[in-house]
This record gives sequence, C-alpha cells and structure tokens, in this order.
Amino acid sequence: MTLQPLGTFDGIGDTLARMVAKGRCTINDLDNAAPGSPATYQPRNLLRDWISVNAIKWQQIQDEYNFKPEPAVEAGPSPRDFQPNDLPF
Repeated sequence: MTLQPLGTFDGIGDTLARMVAKGRCTINDLDNAAPGSPATYQPRNLLRDWISVNAIKWQQIQDEYNFKPEPAVEAGPSPRDFQPNDLPF
C-alpha cells in the first residue's frame, strides 16, 4: 500500500475507514469529541462524509479486511423480556 498524505479528504477518509475495518475503533466512536476537548467543540465525523461519496471504495475496504458491520439493534422490546402470566409466583 502506498502512503498518501493525510491532509486530503481522500487520505483522511481512507485512513479512518481502514482503522474501522481493522477494528481499531467504530464509526460511532468518531462521533464523539476527544477527551480534553472544550465543551463547546462539536466534532465532525469525516468518515461518514467520506463514506457518503466513496461507497464503492468503502465496500472494497470492508471486503479487503473481511469487516462485518455490527448487527442492527432491536427497535422494540423483545418478547423474551416479558414473563408469561401463568407462572406460579
């Protein structure tokens, strides 16, 4: 892999995408401000911006590292969370 300058949108996006695909962090981790940042600082997730314009490249990186996205979270309560009323106690 050739090195690319990080000062470009493509360079930063590619690096962040590879970090996520390798399991170093998650896309959601990049939504949060770094520890020690001022309270008024609102982080911008450059990876989400990069993915929106480089969907094919993102898919190639996922395939290259055999990255499986996290499963979706249940939208509502599971029936397993409720006990049936016919229990003796």
